[in-house]
Amino acid sequence: MEERRTSDIIVSINEELVKLHKEIIELKHDNELLSTDSDNKIRALMKDMLSVLDAFDRVRTVIVEKELDKGEDAKKVIQRFQNTEKILRNKLAQNGVREIALEVGTMVNDNICVTTDSEPDSAKENGTILSVEKKGFYYNESVLRPAEVIIVKN
Repeated sequence: MEERRTSDIIVSINEELVKLHKEIIELKHDNELLSTDSDNKIRALMKDMLSVLDAFDRVRTVIVEKELDKGEDAKKVIQRFQNTEKILRNKLAQNGVREIALEVGTMVNDNICVTTDSEPDSAKENGTILSVEKKGFYYNESVLRPAEVIIVKN
Protein backbone atom coordinates (compact mmCIF):
# COMPACT_ATOMS: atom_id res chain seq x y z
CA MET A 1 0.00 0.00 0.00
CA GLU A 2 2.82 2.36 0.95
CA GLU A 3 4.66 1.41 -2.24
CA ARG A 4 1.59 2.17 -4.37
CA ARG A 5 1.15 5.56 -2.70
CA THR A 6 4.81 6.43 -3.35
CA SER A 7 4.42 5.33 -6.95
CA ASP A 8 1.30 7.50 -7.34
CA ILE A 9 3.19 10.49 -5.90
CA ILE A 10 6.10 9.96 -8.31
CA VAL A 11 3.69 9.73 -11.27
CA SER A 12 1.92 12.88 -10.12
CA ILE A 13 5.23 14.74 -9.75
CA ASN A 14 6.31 13.58 -13.22
CA GLU A 15 3.03 14.79 -14.70
CA GLU A 16 3.53 18.20 -13.07
CA LEU A 17 7.10 18.34 -14.35
CA VAL A 18 5.90 17.60 -17.89
CA LYS A 19 3.27 20.37 -17.58
CA LEU A 20 5.89 22.82 -16.28
CA HIS A 21 8.27 21.87 -19.07
CA LYS A 22 5.54 22.52 -21.67
CA GLU A 23 4.77 25.88 -20.05
CA ILE A 24 8.45 26.84 -20.14
CA ILE A 25 8.64 25.97 -23.84
CA GLU A 26 5.49 28.02 -24.55
CA LEU A 27 6.86 30.98 -22.58
CA LYS A 28 10.15 30.82 -24.47
CA HIS A 29 8.25 30.78 -27.75
CA ASP A 30 6.08 33.73 -26.67
CA ASN A 31 9.19 35.62 -25.61
CA GLU A 32 10.82 35.00 -29.00
CA LEU A 33 7.69 36.26 -30.77
CA LEU A 34 7.63 39.40 -28.62
CA SER A 35 11.31 39.98 -29.21
CA THR A 36 10.91 39.58 -32.98
CA ASP A 37 7.88 41.88 -32.99
CA SER A 38 9.73 44.45 -30.92
CA ASP A 39 12.77 44.29 -33.20
CA ASN A 40 10.54 44.72 -36.26
CA LYS A 41 8.94 47.80 -34.70
CA ILE A 42 12.36 49.26 -33.86
CA ARG A 43 13.59 48.62 -37.41
CA ALA A 44 10.47 50.30 -38.82
CA LEU A 45 11.00 53.32 -36.56
CA MET A 46 14.67 53.59 -37.52
CA LYS A 47 13.75 53.32 -41.20
CA ASP A 48 11.18 56.11 -40.76
CA MET A 49 13.87 58.31 -39.19
CA LEU A 50 15.96 57.85 -42.34
CA SER A 51 13.33 59.79 -44.28
CA VAL A 52 14.06 62.73 -41.98
CA LEU A 53 17.77 62.45 -42.85
CA ASP A 54 16.79 62.36 -46.53
CA ALA A 55 14.86 65.60 -46.03
CA PHE A 56 17.94 67.19 -44.43
CA ASP A 57 20.00 66.14 -47.47
CA ARG A 58 17.43 67.62 -49.89
CA VAL A 59 17.28 70.91 -47.96
CA ARG A 60 21.08 71.11 -47.92
CA THR A 61 21.15 70.61 -51.70
CA VAL A 62 18.54 73.35 -52.25
CA ILE A 63 20.43 75.75 -49.97
CA VAL A 64 23.61 75.30 -52.00
CA GLU A 65 21.94 75.29 -55.43
CA LYS A 66 19.91 78.44 -54.75
CA GLU A 67 22.73 80.11 -52.83
CA LEU A 68 20.53 80.61 -49.78
CA ASP A 69 23.54 80.44 -47.47
CA LYS A 70 24.46 84.11 -47.93
CA GLY A 71 24.04 86.60 -45.11
CA GLU A 72 24.42 86.31 -41.36
CA ASP A 73 20.79 85.44 -40.60
CA ALA A 74 20.82 82.65 -43.18
CA LYS A 75 24.05 81.27 -41.74
CA LYS A 76 22.52 81.18 -38.23
CA VAL A 77 19.46 79.31 -39.47
CA ILE A 78 21.65 76.87 -41.40
CA GLN A 79 23.77 76.29 -38.29
CA ARG A 80 20.64 75.44 -36.26
CA PHE A 81 19.50 73.15 -39.04
CA GLN A 82 22.88 71.37 -39.05
CA ASN A 83 22.85 71.03 -35.25
CA THR A 84 19.43 69.35 -35.41
CA GLU A 85 20.66 66.97 -38.10
CA LYS A 86 23.73 66.15 -36.02
CA ILE A 87 21.55 65.31 -33.00
CA LEU A 88 19.42 62.97 -35.12
CA ARG A 89 22.49 61.26 -36.63
CA ASN A 90 24.01 60.79 -33.16
CA LYS A 91 20.79 59.30 -31.76
CA LEU A 92 20.54 56.90 -34.67
CA ALA A 93 24.21 55.92 -34.23
CA GLN A 94 23.66 55.32 -30.52
CA ASN A 95 20.91 52.89 -31.49
CA GLY A 96 22.95 50.92 -34.02
CA VAL A 97 22.16 52.80 -37.24
CA ARG A 98 25.12 53.75 -39.40
CA GLU A 99 25.56 54.87 -42.97
CA ILE A 100 26.75 52.42 -45.62
CA ALA A 101 30.05 53.79 -46.89
CA LEU A 102 29.98 53.91 -50.68
CA GLU A 103 32.28 55.72 -53.04
CA VAL A 104 31.57 56.84 -56.57
CA GLY A 105 33.85 54.90 -58.90
CA THR A 106 33.70 51.62 -56.98
CA MET A 107 31.84 48.52 -58.11
CA VAL A 108 28.21 48.09 -57.09
CA ASN A 109 27.52 45.55 -54.34
CA ASP A 110 24.00 44.13 -54.76
CA ASN A 111 23.92 43.16 -51.07
CA ILE A 112 23.94 46.81 -49.99
CA CYS A 113 22.81 48.69 -53.13
CA VAL A 114 19.78 48.90 -55.39
CA THR A 115 20.44 50.09 -58.91
CA THR A 116 17.85 52.72 -59.82
CA ASP A 117 19.29 53.68 -63.19
CA SER A 118 22.23 53.11 -65.50
CA GLU A 119 24.17 55.18 -67.98
CA PRO A 120 26.75 54.27 -70.60
CA ASP A 121 30.36 55.31 -70.03
CA SER A 122 32.90 53.57 -72.25
CA ALA A 123 35.74 54.75 -70.01
CA LYS A 124 34.38 52.78 -67.04
CA GLU A 125 33.60 49.15 -66.34
CA ASN A 126 30.00 47.92 -66.18
CA GLY A 127 28.70 48.04 -62.61
CA THR A 128 30.79 51.05 -61.59
CA ILE A 129 28.86 53.43 -59.32
CA LEU A 130 28.35 56.81 -61.02
CA SER A 131 26.32 58.39 -58.23
CA VAL A 132 24.60 57.61 -54.96
CA GLU A 133 21.03 58.86 -55.21
CA LYS A 134 19.94 57.84 -51.72
CA LYS A 135 22.22 56.82 -48.88
CA GLY A 136 21.96 53.34 -47.46
CA PHE A 137 22.11 52.38 -43.79
CA TYR A 138 22.87 49.43 -41.55
CA TYR A 139 20.95 48.63 -38.39
CA ASN A 140 23.43 46.77 -36.24
CA GLU A 141 24.96 44.37 -38.76
CA SER A 142 22.08 44.03 -41.22
CA VAL A 143 21.05 46.34 -44.05
CA LEU A 144 18.23 48.58 -42.87
CA ARG A 145 17.91 50.36 -46.19
CA PRO A 146 20.05 49.67 -49.25
CA ALA A 147 21.68 52.61 -51.01
CA GLU A 148 20.12 53.66 -54.30
CA VAL A 149 22.75 54.08 -56.99
CA ILE A 150 23.22 54.83 -60.68
CA ILE A 151 25.77 52.57 -62.34
CA VAL A 152 27.59 52.20 -65.63
CA LYS A 153 26.00 49.90 -68.18
CA ASN A 154 27.55 49.87 -71.65
